[in-house]
Amino acid sequence: MKDFLKYQLLRLKYFFRIRKSRGFGIHSPFVFHLVTHVIKSKCLFYVFDLLEDEFKKYDLRDVKYAKIMYRIVTELNIRSVFCISPEFKCDNLILEKDVCKYDFHTNLEDIKHDTDDYKIIYADESVVEELMDKAYIKALKTGKTIIVVREMYRNDKILNAYRVLKEESNMSIDMFYRGLLFFDEKLQNGAYSIKV
Repeated sequence: MKDFLKYQLLRLKYFFRIRKSRGFGIHSPFVFHLVTHVIKSKCLFYVFDLLEDEFKKYDLRDVKYAKIMYRIVTELNIRSVFCISPEFKCDNLILEKDVCKYDFHTNLEDIKHDTDDYKIIYADESVVEELMDKAYIKALKTGKTIIVVREMYRNDKILNAYRVLKEESNMSIDMFYRGLLFFDEKLQNGAYSIKV
């Protein structure tokens, strides 16, 4: 009961804090474009039609965020996908049905050797804790990486790990149920909370 009340309190604080739900107040051109044309976009992709029956097996929130993540992956032309966590089944389903070929990695060690322009890491609680290692942080800072953290407000352990990685990242976008951490030296530093 205590965890439930704490979660609801964090949720309430988050919804009072968000102001950038439509992109107003965002000064970074990259983030403004990402919020207004990618995250808030309602455009449909052919993959969504192919998977309409499959989506019925998942929670509506998971489907919504999986579609957002797919739009981000296609917009940034990401080819390296690190999905070590089984919690992102809906996200994997969309990427596997896509015509584009993605390099799926199931080993976190591959991050140190991957040279792709952008890579995305889907991280749950165990992966976020592992990424806090100094060697991984150094590897994250040398390339362009996006870490997607699922339900970071769920418990204190993952929230603390998320906050440590957030301090190391250049930019973060908090959507309450998903957190995006960008490691890219060219991006303007900032932390954004948006309503999806």
